[in-house]
Amino acid sequence: MSMVAIEVIMEMTGLDRNSVRRVGRNIGARQYKDAKIELYDTDDWDSFGKPLKKKKMSKEHKARLQGGAADWREEEKKKRALKAQKKNK
Repeated sequence: MSMVAIEVIMEMTGLDRNSVRRVGRNIGARQYKDAKIELYDTDDWDSFGKPLKKKKMSKEHKARLQGGAADWREEEKKKRALKAQKKNK
């Protein structure tokens, strides 16, 4: 575990100070900060910029999601038909 100043990470990544802090929070980087210096652990930044693994969805979960979407579309179709009937009366 080696700590580097935020300015070093800014140069490495090309990000501004606030962006480095935001990314650091998102990736859970360990930080040391006092009134004069702000340091981040370099080991935590190794994962930044690497592609993430694709999330895999089970067939059952995908079928439930698609079934729910189909049910929702049917309900919307019924609602529109009722509105059209009321409008025509």
